[in-house]
Amino acid sequence: MGLVYITLLSVAPLLALAFSVLKGLGYDQYLEPLLYRLFTPFGDKAKEELSTQIMGFVARARGDVLGALSLAVLIYTALSLIQKVEESFNYVWRVEKPRSWARRVSEYLSVMIVGPVVVVAIFGIFTALKNSFPAQSLAHIGLVNWALQYLAQINTYLLISATFTFLYWFVPNARVRLKTAVIGGLIAGVLWTVAGVLFAYFLATSKQTAAI
Repeated sequence: MGLVYITLLSVAPLLALAFSVLKGLGYDQYLEPLLYRLFTPFGDKAKEELSTQIMGFVARARGDVLGALSLAVLIYTALSLIQKVEESFNYVWRVEKPRSWARRVSEYLSVMIVGPVVVVAIFGIFTALKNSFPAQSLAHIGLVNWALQYLAQINTYLLISATFTFLYWFVPNARVRLKTAVIGGLIAGVLWTVAGVLFAYFLATSKQTAAI
């Protein structure tokens, strides 16, 4: 219950901090496509409205407008979300001693700064691969053409699996074998993707949900 509450409270500030890094680096054009893919299971209308609202929040989350106190509260709220996730992971891993506050601030902020850059880099690599001359010249081959068409879905699945792998490896305050984290990340990525497809199908076919 605490994780659900803090997630609802902190998801927008967390995205604002992460996307502000991309905006400062000039990669803000990648933000909306990322959000569109994130909210795909909620349907086209909800996807568009949620993406628009969060992009508006990110656009307004500027340091010169917020002020020092508001910016500190924003950072604290985002850090609280990751702290609550760590507490849940430590409970599952049966870790009794959490990270110190100094480690939390330094490591969590590092992830929030570096993480969005890595995500954009991965999308850039896949886009360049899809638009490269060798890929386009071989597009007439059936298998290659199929792979290019489904590259976006494959990219999304790999990104989700990589995210779960990183969470399983990094978040618990314990030494986790990378092989174990990769296996867990792949399984979680499959389950997450299947759940998203089923949820999207439920929203599309449920008359009561459509009415709401």
